[in-house]
Amino acid sequence: MTDTDKTEELFARELTLLLLYLASWTEAEGLPPRAWKNHRFEIIRELTEKGYLFDSKGRKSALLTPKGVAVAQKLEEKYRRRGRAAAGRRAHRKRREHICTLILKNFPWRNCWS
Repeated sequence: MTDTDKTEELFARELTLLLLYLASWTEAEGLPPRAWKNHRFEIIRELTEKGYLFDSKGRKSALLTPKGVAVAQKLEEKYRRRGRAAAGRRAHRKRREHICTLILKNFPWRNCWS
C-alpha cells in the first residue's frame, strides 16, 4: 500500500465519520445520535472497532459513541477551517451545507458516487 493509498483511506474514514455525524439525529433526550449506515461497510466496521460507533450489526443505522461525536466535531472544525481559507470566508453559509459541499469538492473518488 502506497502513501497515497494510506492517505486516501484515512481521508475516507474521516469523511465517513464526519458525514455520519452531520446526518445524525437524536431520537430522545439522553440517547446517543443515530445515523444511517449508507457508507462503505469496511469503514463502518473500522469505526466500530476504534470505538467511534456502537456495534450495530444487522441494523440499518448506527449509534455514535461520545468518543465518535468528539472526534467528528474536531473533524468538522478541521474541514471548516480548510473551507474558510479556500472559500475566502464566505459569509452566511449554513454549517451542514458548507461542510458537505466542501467534502464533495475534495472527495477524490467522485466516480464511486455514480
